[in-house]
Amino acid sequence: MLFRSACLLGALIAERWKNRNELLDIGAGTGLLMLMMAQKSKGRIQGIEIERECFGQLQQNIMASPWRERLTPIQGNAVDHDFGQLFDGIISNPPFFENDLPSSDTKARIARHSLLLTIKQLFGTARKWLKADGELALLVPHDRIDYCKATAEEHGFHLTACTHMRHSSTHDHHRAVLIFEQINAPKAVETEFTLMQEGQQYTREAHDLLKDYYLYL
Repeated sequence: MLFRSACLLGALIAERWKNRNELLDIGAGTGLLMLMMAQKSKGRIQGIEIERECFGQLQQNIMASPWRERLTPIQGNAVDHDFGQLFDGIISNPPFFENDLPSSDTKARIARHSLLLTIKQLFGTARKWLKADGELALLVPHDRIDYCKATAEEHGFHLTACTHMRHSSTHDHHRAVLIFEQINAPKAVETEFTLMQEGQQYTREAHDLLKDYYLYL
């Protein structure tokens, strides 16, 4: 489910940002989000990853892609890295929510990240490197929306869009894609996204969103 949620984040933002030129993925992992955005955008995309093992895979995946000339992998900590430019969009699938991830190995990885980049530091970093009209996109557990909104406002960000995600119509919402901007929007635009319908088939909206990335759709 975690991988699928990340794919939904990537697909939603790749479509939203296809006309933006300078993009940054904080906590790029093995490059999933970078590659999905590159498939839609003609802009340049940087991705920073702190873990050496993940970074090695990130480099390999970028070099094997047809968009490698527009993709730049960076090994380091986003908090103290000097990117030397501002970005039109910053995306992150932040690994801060230990209780949402059952694997002990995954929890250990999350804990290491949390020591080096907290959610508050993420907003602080985005504030430093995002253009005035840029967007920050995050994938978060659904029950952490209010916490992220409050933390965002401490750093001058405001929620302008929220996509509530659930596995099916019989499931509760489990994730949310949040879009923040440095403008005080009167009210965030809220939408619903349901992945599966009866018979474990993708909904039409899921099919249309993911068909360019999943070979079997």
